[in-house]
Amino acid sequence: MRADQKSSDLPPIRVLLVEDEEDQREVMSMWLEQQKDLRYTVARTGPEALERAWADQPDVILLDLILPGMDGMEVLRRYKSENGPARVIVISQAADSATITLALSAGASYYLTKPVSFPQLLLHIQGLGAGPDRFFQQVLIRMGANPDWKGFEQAARCAAVLSRDREALLKVVYLQAAKELNAEAKQIEINIRRLVGALHKVVRSPFYRSLVPDPDSKGAPSNKQFLTILIRAATIPL
Repeated sequence: MRADQKSSDLPPIRVLLVEDEEDQREVMSMWLEQQKDLRYTVARTGPEALERAWADQPDVILLDLILPGMDGMEVLRRYKSENGPARVIVISQAADSATITLALSAGASYYLTKPVSFPQLLLHIQGLGAGPDRFFQQVLIRMGANPDWKGFEQAARCAAVLSRDREALLKVVYLQAAKELNAEAKQIEINIRRLVGALHKVVRSPFYRSLVPDPDSKGAPSNKQFLTILIRAATIPL
């Protein structure tokens, strides 16, 4: 978290910059550093890109195609073949239609040619980073949850998973979220339970109370009930 970020703010969009050319990397890094709603890490090779993608759990990956150790197209294929959740923006000097088609078919969300337009790139990053997880995080903040709580990101991801299949068993939701977040399913269950307990017994915000059927009950909603409430809250204008 940035030093100037308040705990009540929405967490920054996490970006992984994959670029081996030093001058390009420095220019991109300086630009990313100036964006208050972005937080970034850097990878310089193909193998490092895959390692950082799973370790850092970025929301968006900015991927060059010409990389040492493993080219960017192979990085994209391997990451997406394992259901990597981050959205990928390919940034390359190659402008031929065959390469662009190949990258998009391999899972890239956008293909931008160098030199990239920074205003355009920022719009793409913000659009891709503001996916279901980020919206559910916004709802959680309005409920009174702190982004620093361990269950904050996990509850948002579980709500996103459950929203895709409302009939899914909760243990399946935990397992899918655990895979995507590189976490333990049991710990996700525990962290969400603690988050719900804090919202129900300590924070008790008016918005949270308006969503819970029995806000004055000593017993907090179950995790499944809370995730369902969180999904339903997505229809309420923020």
